[in-house]
Order: sequence, then C-alpha cells, then structure tokens
Amino acid sequence: GGAPPLTTRGTFLEPERVHGFTNGVTTQDDIKRQLGSPTATDPFDRNTWFYIGEKTETKAFFMPKVEARRVVKVQFDEA
Repeated sequence: GGAPPLTTRGTFLEPERVHGFTNGVTTQDDIKRQLGSPTATDPFDRNTWFYIGEKTETKAFFMPKVEARRVVKVQFDEA
C-alpha cells in the first residue's frame, strides 16, 4: 500500500497548454475548453482565475516533498 511515489494535485498545467491565447480575443469559454475549470477564482473579482497545481514525491516513510508547484493566473476584462 501507501501513496504512489509521484502525485499531482490540483491543475498542474504544462507550459505547452497555456500557449495560443490572444489578449482581447480569447474568451472564458475558450480557456475552459483548453484548460478546464479553474482551481480557484478571486473572491473579489470573478474575472480573475487561477490554475494551481503541484507535484509531490513520496519516498519510503518520509512526508511528501513538493517537487514542482505552478500557478497560472488568467485575467479577463468585462467584454
């Protein structure tokens, strides 16, 4: 049993997934189609989305160690 050695939590976006968006053209639906739903949204600004993910590695009986953490922030204007 035990945890798998490498675990991904949240939405860990590889760099190639966040290319191809155009300021002023890409819509919220476009982003959702390509990246999925955001991990979180800004509680004070519904037009700010966050995709947050981390990869952890567990060795033997030690606590999981964070190997990589990535936060992608997407902001939309009212249009």
